[in-house]
Amino acid sequence: AVDAEAFRQALRAVRIENWNKVTRLTTEGNSVRLSTRDEEGGEATATVPAVLDGEPTKVALDHTYLSEYFASVQGQVLIRANGAQYPVLFCSQDYEHVIMPLAVQW
Repeated sequence: AVDAEAFRQALRAVRIENWNKVTRLTTEGNSVRLSTRDEEGGEATATVPAVLDGEPTKVALDHTYLSEYFASVQGQVLIRANGAQYPVLFCSQDYEHVIMPLAVQW
């Protein structure tokens, strides 16, 4: 689970102008790392503290879909991801949301 406000701030931090709108999420230790890359090789990363359960995973998602979801929720958000090719479920007090992964080169 992650704090919605912390995740919103991380999404703003990794937004790059003239980018491909892909945000990569990687679970590491007790955090989720967000990263984006632009077409010219620039990269931005941010880390959000998280309570994690299960195996480390990584998945690429559309930045706009992530931003829209996190703009509408408060408090803790549970993120359920089973790997790079599976849909990701986001659960908050308010509602649940599914985002389909994007195929990217890691």
